[in-house]
Amino acid sequence: MRDEAIRSAWQDDAAAIAGIFAPIVRDTTISFEWEPPSVEEMRARIETTLAMHAWLVSEDGAGAVDGYAHASRHRDAPSYQWLLEHILACCSCLPKSKLSPGNGDCHAELGQSATV
Repeated sequence: MRDEAIRSAWQDDAAAIAGIFAPIVRDTTISFEWEPPSVEEMRARIETTLAMHAWLVSEDGAGAVDGYAHASRHRDAPSYQWLLEHILACCSCLPKSKLSPGNGDCHAELGQSATV
């Protein structure tokens, strides 16, 4: 087993990132999205973001993606060119009691009292 790591995201990370993001979309209102994006959509988002900004993933000791962070433009107007929006999501941010066991991804059972 190796140490945890933070690295730049690759398009191949799309499935893991979509798995982390899906319960946030499904079970909370913080994402402002109605449906979890597909793996293909997440792959496109990673590609688009990396063309201009950072998209990082964290890996656990076994090399599995367990979190991510990325930045993107807040608005398209030229006067906003240096203003960024940032996102941080990770499995380890959730208490162990909120993670669903056995499926290898980060499906969470979030209630109103859960903090993400």
